[in-house]
Amino acid sequence: MRTRLTVSILLSVCLLLIMVTAASAAYVWTSTGSPSGPAASGITCLTMDETHHILYAGAADGQVYRYQSGAWTSTGGPSTSQINDIMYDPVGNVLVASLYNGTTSEFEVWTFQEGGAWILTNGAVGNDNPSSVASDGARKKLYAGTYSGATWVYDYQSGPGPWASIGTPMDGLRCMEMDPAANVLYAGGSIGTEWPPTAAVYRYDGSGWTPFGVDFGTYAKGVTCLALDSTRNNLYAGIYIGDQTGEVNVFRRNVAAGGDWVGIGTLCGGPEIYSLTVDEVNDTLYALAWDGHVYKNCNASTGSTWLDLGLVSQTTNWNSSLQYDPTGAALFCGSSDGQVYRQGISALDSISPASGARGETLDVELTATDGSFTTASEVVFSGDGVNVNSTTRLSATKVRANVTIELDTYTGPRNVWVKTGGDKTNKLVDGFTVTEVPQSSTWYLAEGSNAWGFSTYITIENPNDAEVEALLTYMDPNPASGTGIAGTRTVTLPPLSQTTVSSWPDIGEVDFSTRVQCPNGEPIAVDRTMYWTGEGASSPEGHNSIGATTPANTWYLPEGSSAWGFETWTLVQNPNASQADIILTYMTEAGPVPVGKTVPANSRATFNMASDIGAADASIEVTSDVPVMAERSMYRNDKREGSCSLGATVPSQNYFLAEGTTAWGFTTYVLVQNPNNAEADVSLTYHTASGPVPGPTFAMPANSRRTVKVNDELPATDFSTQVHGSLPIIAERAMYWDSGAGEAMHDSIGLDSAHMTFYLPDGQTSDGFETFTCVQNPNPASVTVRVTYLSQGGETSATFADELPAGSRKTYSMVDAGLDGRASILVESLDGARPIMVERAMYWNNRGAGTDTIGGYE
Repeated sequence: MRTRLTVSILLSVCLLLIMVTAASAAYVWTSTGSPSGPAASGITCLTMDETHHILYAGAADGQVYRYQSGAWTSTGGPSTSQINDIMYDPVGNVLVASLYNGTTSEFEVWTFQEGGAWILTNGAVGNDNPSSVASDGARKKLYAGTYSGATWVYDYQSGPGPWASIGTPMDGLRCMEMDPAANVLYAGGSIGTEWPPTAAVYRYDGSGWTPFGVDFGTYAKGVTCLALDSTRNNLYAGIYIGDQTGEVNVFRRNVAAGGDWVGIGTLCGGPEIYSLTVDEVNDTLYALAWDGHVYKNCNASTGSTWLDLGLVSQTTNWNSSLQYDPTGAALFCGSSDGQVYRQGISALDSISPASGARGETLDVELTATDGSFTTASEVVFSGDGVNVNSTTRLSATKVRANVTIELDTYTGPRNVWVKTGGDKTNKLVDGFTVTEVPQSSTWYLAEGSNAWGFSTYITIENPNDAEVEALLTYMDPNPASGTGIAGTRTVTLPPLSQTTVSSWPDIGEVDFSTRVQCPNGEPIAVDRTMYWTGEGASSPEGHNSIGATTPANTWYLPEGSSAWGFETWTLVQNPNASQADIILTYMTEAGPVPVGKTVPANSRATFNMASDIGAADASIEVTSDVPVMAERSMYRNDKREGSCSLGATVPSQNYFLAEGTTAWGFTTYVLVQNPNNAEADVSLTYHTASGPVPGPTFAMPANSRRTVKVNDELPATDFSTQVHGSLPIIAERAMYWDSGAGEAMHDSIGLDSAHMTFYLPDGQTSDGFETFTCVQNPNPASVTVRVTYLSQGGETSATFADELPAGSRKTYSMVDAGLDGRASILVESLDGARPIMVERAMYWNNRGAGTDTIGGYE
């Protein structure tokens, strides 16, 4: 920001007030040299070309100097009369300088571009003493103001000039600041011709000047400098308060929201603030005060605490101007002693590692330029979900932070900085990225049986562009040997392919669970389909579920019933070398019912809800002393229909269900589980093809479950669902239909957050099968997705992209891509900050049966 040479200097003692922290040895000003040579004349103003990293200084000798690559050189002009103000316009790539020509007694404005010469704009502005200039490069206009309050505009859009008067809003004008985004010019100064005058700011919108506040306090006699934070729409004003010490002399006002000027600083007790400059990225304001010190406000948009960055010059308190350099992380100050001084601003320049996965705890090391870290320094991450457990000082310029990334936090970049007392480093913008949990190389499937009329198939998706090996380990529910291993098998997965394995040849007629892993650590995705033919069914029924990648001590299963003709079975897989002691808590309408169980090492156990609590509707919570996996299977009408779903491990205030419809003969239920010991308020939002639609709201008692029949709320509509709770909850969705062959059903757990990539292993269009991919966009803006089908054997594939509007859902039929056969599905969000939700539904026998599941994700 440009600043102006003050016209009066008061010789009173300056006292630091309580809101200012005294300067420490860490804040050091060093001279960059005297731009005008040994016979230095005073520096009157500074400005910065951030694009080319050039600092310009106007001097009392009428010259403008450039500071680049550590050296000062002259621009060759424009005059021998004192430069009153300069500013750089990045849009037009032009430097503008104003001066009062002592020879001609005229106000002149000059322009300059590197590689050229100084050019006098079309004639003199007038014969008054100039105070400030501003530029609107987008509209090709220059503005000039004088100490007498007159203002002028120079329109060079259709040709040069001439200068035209735009009025005299004040009796004295000291500073101007352009807001090009709003096309508004601000001017600061004073009104009143009698002493004392009143400080004032006016705004010009192209048609005329209007007041923008005079509420700076009784003793505010003039606005001496302005600075705009265009990112936050905050305008800052420095005030002249004369010999009235202890009065507020720095103010803030939001130009978009309106309101009053708010005092945010009482620097050195008075009498004047010479210059302000803003670091918009770091929400930091710097102020040059009458006492020759520079002050720093690290939270300018909300705070009023200041740090003293020390005395700039050891020979004079009369310093004219401040300029922040965001590229070099430095602050420059011009002085009447002819020097330009520099102070490096502590700025983070590296972080290692620069990313971490959700749920991960890790150490990160950060280094800074001009650092002064202490044992009290603290690392800070923007946003939510990255929690700093400890910060360790390694040196003055390096710290180590131990951080935990919450499992349910949002993915994407975070800013990082370090706080030390009331100071902070500049941010490392987007320096750290939270990533999805990497796609796993190990998967667990708790359910599985080749007995009781069931046949079980494991489908593996290989998203890698190279062949990989997968090892299947089947775990027996009744381990006679104590190991619980019923059998193993190794399969080769072609690149970018789907592979389906029948478990019958490996282990025969047995109940089991499965672990699938790539010994070399390559990522894969795995799900499991079970088929059976129920009594009176015209074709096999089936259910399907994605596997689990990580055992957990707690699992939640919102759906469950042993009434109304239903059977509910909880399947618990223990992959550990020791027994698991577990508690099944059935959350019924009458309250929670806990039941203790055990699961032997490396085995799986099955528990019947009816045997534990009789006929009831209930959600299920599984807790274990060692990490396990849990699924729940449900059957109805002597297994005429059935469903299965993996459980959830993390309650969350938001759950998402990508599939859902009340059209085409479907009935959809949303099941909500409240595992808290307190009542939770819950609301549903349906994401339809035309956008979001509000659903019901209700209160849920502690440790209870609630069923919502969506057909009663939203008839004849395809939709996805977002479930929000005032406390963390879990949500699941069940769907029923009858295509004429008898009632069928499928079900899936929801997800607590959206993700960037989904893997859905099963999928088929041959032999009467249909496969639909349901994609939900929960974002407030549209998102582009890419759907890729990876065929069985990896020989052919198909891919396409599509756009989903905000808060909507779309369904894609695999057959529309031209595939005839079996294929896995890969769905990716192509918009980096807009994750999605995905499920896959499959039907066969003219939709006489079907399955549904969420996918694996990263």
